[in-house]
Amino acid sequence: MNSVHLVYLGYHYDEGLKNSRALLDSYRTISPWCEAVRRSGATTVTVVQRFHAEEEFEKDGVSYLFVNDGRPAALKPWRNLTRLHSLVASLHPDIVHVNGGTFHLRRLRKKLPSETAVVWQHHGGLPSSAVKRIGYRFAVRGLDGLLFAAEELAGQWRDAGIVNSRMALHQVMEGSSKFIPQPVERARESLGLRGSPIFLWVGRLNANKDPVTIVRGFSEICRAMTDAHLYMIFHEDGLLGEVRKTLASLGLSHRVHLVGKVEHRQLGQWHSAADFFVLGSHQEGSGFALLEALACGAIPLVTDIPSFRCITGNGAIGALWCAGDPDSFARAARAAQLARASRTSVRSFFEMKWSYDEIGKSAVDAYRQAIIRRRRSIDSGNRLS
Repeated sequence: MNSVHLVYLGYHYDEGLKNSRALLDSYRTISPWCEAVRRSGATTVTVVQRFHAEEEFEKDGVSYLFVNDGRPAALKPWRNLTRLHSLVASLHPDIVHVNGGTFHLRRLRKKLPSETAVVWQHHGGLPSSAVKRIGYRFAVRGLDGLLFAAEELAGQWRDAGIVNSRMALHQVMEGSSKFIPQPVERARESLGLRGSPIFLWVGRLNANKDPVTIVRGFSEICRAMTDAHLYMIFHEDGLLGEVRKTLASLGLSHRVHLVGKVEHRQLGQWHSAADFFVLGSHQEGSGFALLEALACGAIPLVTDIPSFRCITGNGAIGALWCAGDPDSFARAARAAQLARASRTSVRSFFEMKWSYDEIGKSAVDAYRQAIIRRRRSIDSGNRLS
């Protein structure tokens, strides 16, 4: 099977986005993902995206169809999306890659030609209740494949009884980064950063990311690294008060800099200026900030959770530590400082494992397997739907 006609289907969007360009800028994995699978062997790639305005264009070998189906941006599970699904079916794709819209999968399947395969991309976490898990189990039944950023995340869904051993589960990272490293000293001078080494946090200030554990661990790090500084970038500040209180109690206000929100296009400069990238996450569906740090050559000091184990090659680059444990974080930082991987080796690791081209190859391989699975099921008279 040489040709692969892919439809990349998006159900959700932010109603505040004014036009298609703003949507693609906001959901910045869509275009590079589709361009990468095009380079990796997909012969035709069409993005079909729900939106409040109709638009159609082609860019870099990818076709874009923005569809106004008259429904609100935030979808309810019972909404009928006949127009959207009929449009997708009319394209006669070999495969549809679905992002979001879990509870619309069954209706989509009924509209599609029987030979069209459907895969769904996991974007993080387990359904929080038994009722939701039953709903997801019903929704994904009959899919030709499910894509998870890490095999362990797929295993969690299997252990929870949402998917079973007969279903095709693929490890395919949900996105990457197009950042390239910038000269370190120039980045630091431009940003006005001080300290050696420089630690960088990029993430929400919430309980899952656990900034308080980072700050407490950094207090220990400062005893061994007397000129270390930590810069914290965040766009949600739920725990900002607690972070400030912890900094004051530890006397770290002059060593930890609460930067706040930074435009995404500027983050490459910050990652290029940092020696170490840190996060205290208890769970993640993947790790875009981590991937961006690797792309710029920053050494990761992140928690020992499935997605981060996968992204770092089980700690082959940087160091992993136990979530919620400040001492574990401090020990990991000291070990990484001694080992001190080069920025070039970090970037090479990223290019080899997590560049868009590498992810595109994995995706196309998963697509082909799903298409074969669908066609064999039809030939055997045992349709998956």
